[in-house]
Amino acid sequence: MEPKIISIPAKNIVGIRKETTFVKDPEVTMGIWKTFMPLRNRIPYRSNSCFLSVKVLSTPLNLNDMNYTYEKWAAVEVEHFENDTSSELSTHTLAGGLYAVFIHQGTASDLSTFQYIFQEWLPNSNYSLDVREHFEIMDDNYRPDDLNAKEEVWIPIKANIADK
Repeated sequence: MEPKIISIPAKNIVGIRKETTFVKDPEVTMGIWKTFMPLRNRIPYRSNSCFLSVKVLSTPLNLNDMNYTYEKWAAVEVEHFENDTSSELSTHTLAGGLYAVFIHQGTASDLSTFQYIFQEWLPNSNYSLDVREHFEIMDDNYRPDDLNAKEEVWIPIKANIADK
């Protein structure tokens, strides 16, 4: 499972956000998507019909700390922000940069792709994690319990200095 290495510009997103930890993530994720889905069609200037599940980090990711805190988003990409975005919705600009993009097939609760990324691919690659947003992109037919569901997993990376 080799990723595509892609450099992207910044992206504007609109959605629902909530602070969480790895322990609380499944419950928080379900809650924000349940709140977001009825609002999604009220968002103007959507760039496409896809959905984004985003982790906004303020410190380097620590996979060994189950209480590591980050901001979780259920969102869509927009071309630009509207001045009067609903009070229920928030705006954020994803930092552009270099990403490793993997395809995950399976249920949302199947963590095998993430285990592969962080336990096998990343330690053996010429890259390290960057402190930027991690996100998944799902199409508008995505169902989290579908064994055949596909999503793109975007991991922020930077080239290891010794490899430049």
